[in-house]
Formats: sequence, structure tokens, C-alpha cells
Amino acid sequence: MENITLGFAMCGSFCTFDPVLTALEALKAQYPDIIPILSPASASTDTRFGTAAHFRSRLESICGHDVWDTIAQVEPIGPKKLLDALVIMPCTGNTLAKLAAGIADGRRLLDGGLAAFGGLYLLTRRGRDDLLRFFFSHF
Repeated sequence: MENITLGFAMCGSFCTFDPVLTALEALKAQYPDIIPILSPASASTDTRFGTAAHFRSRLESICGHDVWDTIAQVEPIGPKKLLDALVIMPCTGNTLAKLAAGIADGRRLLDGGLAAFGGLYLLTRRGRDDLLRFFFSHF
């Protein structure tokens, strides 16, 4: 497939944002058309790992596109087939569980649900999630 358009959605595993953006830079070298998407928390939360404005600016700089961070921007992804694939990275355990259960209560989950509905490829990379590791260590 030539001229692939990827969506790159980030959710709130803030401690992983720097390595995720480094990985995105490598991905951009292979796939020049990447649309950045931020969850509500990622778009607006300042943390000890950096400000929301800093991460947004870096994401837009890498991708060369404005961030999509509203329902109106992401809703057409599936029905209009705006993307060939959607990457959710980091993908927290919470996000992964909601995707598996078909729960779409946030922008990135709506992205994922619409991507699946539209027959797009959905790729996830689970972020560092201490709670998930704790939970599974008891089985």
C-alpha cells in the first residue's frame, strides 16, 4: 500500500511520552503522513514529565499536522476512511480493556472504535502500567 495515512493517538501514560515521541520520529521516517490525535487528558494535563503545550507542540512538529483533539475531528475517521491505520501509543491497560469491551467514552477510544468499525488496522503498544502489572501478578 502506497501513500499510507496513519493516525497516532496518545493517551495519558505521561511517563512514557518522551520515548513514545522518539519512536514516532522513527515511524515518521517510514510513513510521512501521520495525523496526531490526543486524548482529553493528554491534550490538557501538565505533569512533572512536561506540559501539555510542550508535548502538543512536539507532536505537531514531528507529524507536520495539527493535533486532532475534538470529537468533531475524530468522529469521521471510520465512516469517511480518513486513515489507513491507527496507532494508539502509549496504550494504557484501561484503554486496552475498554477497546476490547467496545467502550468508547473518550476521544482515543472513539478513534479505536471508529477505526475498527471502518475496517482500519488498529495497532496498540501498551504503556507502562504498574496497576496492570500488579493485577496480573496475582494470578
